[in-house]
Amino acid sequence: MKKMKSSFLHRAALAGLLLIGHSAIARGATVTLEWDPVTTNEDGSAFTSPDDLTGYRLFQSTFSLLNRTTAQAMSDSAVTKSVVSAPNTSLAAAIPTDQTIYFRLTAFDASSNQSGFNVDSNNQDVQVSSFIAASPAPADTTPPTVSITAPANGALVSGSITITGT
Repeated sequence: MKKMKSSFLHRAALAGLLLIGHSAIARGATVTLEWDPVTTNEDGSAFTSPDDLTGYRLFQSTFSLLNRTTAQAMSDSAVTKSVVSAPNTSLAAAIPTDQTIYFRLTAFDASSNQSGFNVDSNNQDVQVSSFIAASPAPADTTPPTVSITAPANGALVSGSITITGT
């Protein structure tokens, strides 16, 4: 088996990690990420076996994953890791609202060899982030109600009186 390109996708195709949409849900949101498929080994040769690519690993964090290695991200319990089986190239990820979430991607083969994080065509690290504002609470449109309990309805009074109510 040939080794996958450690810079991921022969240095270019996975720069296509895209945040393609989001939808709000109660106390959170869902974002859909999509990427170009890996098609080459580290030496640039085309895959020749289904074992050359078995899946992708999406890393999700509340802090930037730039300047971190895949080994550091793998061992960090604060980083969520999601596996997507090949040939799929997208994932809907649940995220909290009112918080920036960062994403990075790797590929792996049947022997558990994992690529480095995705880079662009200039070999620059690529990271996608998302911030979805929570929907504001609906405006209070219910008027208050008043109920006078004293003096009794229809009572005739004179002088200073005390009105009580709720």
